[in-house]
Amino acid sequence: MIQSGDSLIQQKIKKIILDNIATATINNETDIDSSLIDVGINSLEFVKIIVAIESEFDFEFGDEVLDYRKFPTLRSLFDYVERICSSSI
Repeated sequence: MIQSGDSLIQQKIKKIILDNIATATINNETDIDSSLIDVGINSLEFVKIIVAIESEFDFEFGDEVLDYRKFPTLRSLFDYVERICSSSI
C-alpha cells in the first residue's frame, strides 16, 4: 500500500482511500499517475474521500475544485493537498 518514497501526506491520503472505498486498488505497484477511476474511485466515492481528507488535514476544498474532473490522477489529488497544507504552515 505505502511506498517508502511516499510523503506523509501521500501515505495518509492512500490510507483514507483504502479505509473508505472497499473497491479501491492501491498498492506498491500503483502509479501515482493512475486515474482515480483506475484505482476504483468514482464520482460519488470521490465526495466521501474529500470529506475524509478535509477532516484529516483540517481544511476545506475550495468550491472551484470540488468537481471530480479537477483531479484526473492520484498525483493531482496529492499535489493539491500538499500545496494547501504547505501554504497553511
